[in-house]
Amino acid sequence: MTSIEHFQADDLVILVPVTFDAGAAISSLTGGTAVARAKLDGGSPVMGTATIQPSGTDVVASWPENALIPGHYTVQVRATKDGFTKTLIGSRMTVLPSV
Repeated sequence: MTSIEHFQADDLVILVPVTFDAGAAISSLTGGTAVARAKLDGGSPVMGTATIQPSGTDVVASWPENALIPGHYTVQVRATKDGFTKTLIGSRMTVLPSV
């Protein structure tokens, strides 16, 4: 699991490239859905925006400035297509206060 540092007053944008195994039943996320969540340790999840790009092989997850208060989070971005759901990225994140 990777780790991210982020400042509270900054927009957070994460590009998630998605690869597919050769011959897999799903070869693109086009027509699917994606979600992004950041959960503060001991708190509730904060929903971000997750958009599948026209290529069908990238997802952009984002949270606007000040959406995440300082603390330690678990971030996950998931996609669903044809009834199959996969976590594309799972990461720990520290949101630092902005000055």
